[in-house]
Amino acid sequence: MRLLKINYALGRLAKNTVFGTLSLGIRAVIQAVYLLIVSRWLGAEGYGLFAGSVAFVILVAPLANWGSPLLLTRYIAENRNSSRAMWATALVQTGVIGSMLVIGMLAIMGVVLPQHLPLWPMLLIALSELILLPTAQAATSHCFALEKGLHRQFLFVLFQLGPLW
Repeated sequence: MRLLKINYALGRLAKNTVFGTLSLGIRAVIQAVYLLIVSRWLGAEGYGLFAGSVAFVILVAPLANWGSPLLLTRYIAENRNSSRAMWATALVQTGVIGSMLVIGMLAIMGVVLPQHLPLWPMLLIALSELILLPTAQAATSHCFALEKGLHRQFLFVLFQLGPLW
């Protein structure tokens, strides 16, 4: 007589939950390594400028993709055949608006900050936060709308590696 029958087969939701949890853990480790490398590279004063710059960039980052992740989910849910066209639109919007924000951010940082970080690190920060991150958000929403949880989590972690390149 069995009192408790345990079934180890996981459904799609459970698998995607496990993948999501693992990808968040991997993402946290990647961010920690990134911040350690940057803090050692820039020193105390440079890291303060870096932190302020990143905070500023993060404030304007939601504008870089103009809501593409939400629109991708909405339109693909309505019509899966529009997937490629919506993805192309999201990439173009993110590239154009993100590039304009990168140029604007570099100009503002050059005027506002009393001390300046070298242009190359600032450009990499801006590209990472204003183009790579919004693209990652759009890509993960695209995979989410197509019910591809593992792909979504893989892209989520992959794009987090952007600052380390």
